Amino acid sequence: MADAQSQQENESTQASRDIFAMDTYMNVTAYGVGANEAVRRAEEEIDRLDSLLSTGDQNSEIYQINQNGGGILSEDTAYLVERSLDLYQSTNGAFDIAIYPVMKAWGFTDDNFRVPEEEELQELLTLFKAKGAGKNIKVKKM
Repeated sequence: MADAQSQQENESTQASRDIFAMDTYMNVTAYGVGANEAVRRAEEEIDRLDSLLSTGDQNSEIYQINQNGGGILSEDTAYLVERSLDLYQSTNGAFDIAIYPVMKAWGFTDDNFRVPEEEELQELLTLFKAKGAGKNIKVKKM
């Protein structure tokens, strides 16, 4: 009976944390033995990925390649860029990681929110769709 009670207590253990990262509010919840540790580790991983992928953090790899037109990526960032390019291909361009200039025009990247003029949006959309921006990104394995 003690074992059953102990098991029930372990299974009912829950930890939860609200996190804001990657411009998204998230709630991470874990259950069972080690729930607190699992939530802590999940938050660490989210923060690590955010530091690699942020378009607004001058130290992130994505910020650097956006500013420099290219660069060397870590294995994790290169993998995610490759997956994004696969999604670009499989959605016939509907998913395009090169949408950043349009997001910036709306102010989503710097909190200077505004509604861009239709002409500006059309010009920005033409820039990356005409080139097939996803096609211009190459990932070279080291």
